[in-house]
Amino acid sequence: MSASAILSPIRSRALVGWQLFWDVTNAFGLLSELPMRAELPEHVIVQRVAVRMLHDERFRAAVYAKPEEVLAGLSKAARDMLVAADFRAWGVDVHRPTRVLKAILDEYPVSALALLEEGQSLQGLHAFFSSAKFHEAVMRREALAPGFGDFLATLAKGATSRAVVSLESAIARVRRREVPSNAEGDWLVRGTCEALSVKARTLVVWEKARAALSEGDPVARLLSGKRLPRLGKVEKATEEHLLVSRETEGEPTVGFVGEGLVRLLQLAEHPVPREVLQRAALEVGADEGEVDEIVNEIEHEGLLKRSAAGKK
Repeated sequence: MSASAILSPIRSRALVGWQLFWDVTNAFGLLSELPMRAELPEHVIVQRVAVRMLHDERFRAAVYAKPEEVLAGLSKAARDMLVAADFRAWGVDVHRPTRVLKAILDEYPVSALALLEEGQSLQGLHAFFSSAKFHEAVMRREALAPGFGDFLATLAKGATSRAVVSLESAIARVRRREVPSNAEGDWLVRGTCEALSVKARTLVVWEKARAALSEGDPVARLLSGKRLPRLGKVEKATEEHLLVSRETEGEPTVGFVGEGLVRLLQLAEHPVPREVLQRAALEVGADEGEVDEIVNEIEHEGLLKRSAAGKK
């Protein structure tokens, strides 16, 4: 296989713009598993627990019912502070979760449309705030959007919904991906991009749906459930291979690539030696005399960055 076959032209397209019940006994246990736990002062941890309580009524009820168990790891003073107020005071702003959901849905309009077509309710989407992904993101102080994509993947039932959730999740991750590079390093790591294999027609279905939703406020239309476009269907029997990439400034773009490039970029999620990618290029069908050229060209395109980090 030639270098050009692996590095097939990218048709870039600019973008516009579990468990539903959180187990009471494990709700705070997650904190002990986080590497940042010992590094944070207690008042910061309390603030993050409070954010979780503001958005998740079931978690809030668990805290009030069994503070010693659910808030294990916090001092008694911190636990007492979190349950000192009237329970009802936490829920005065009943629209808080909806406002957050609206902001996140701005990155997942087609995924939401696909799930609504499958019979999922908006209340089902609100269940994100009781999911492990939400609580983990808050405790780690990470963006909610990538975790929301993982949550949507648990709801998706059909081939089309799973495909568009995969694509919009990749876009959300690339939008936030940061890759420290070291020009002197001899390892390589994936840049601000992500390659994925999805069912055929995913990109065209996604683009048409975005265009249809862009008339007016797409999130407002999703939340109202009125005048929603019909989503096309992917082809279940075949796949297409996509690259989501982002320049230093600007929004991610999406285009078609070859299957071999998907394999190489997935290997470079974390820093790897150059020879690992060269061997992978051979495995996906590259000619032995072209492996250096292939890896060098991917690096030249900015899809791979040099890095000194990594462990053999």
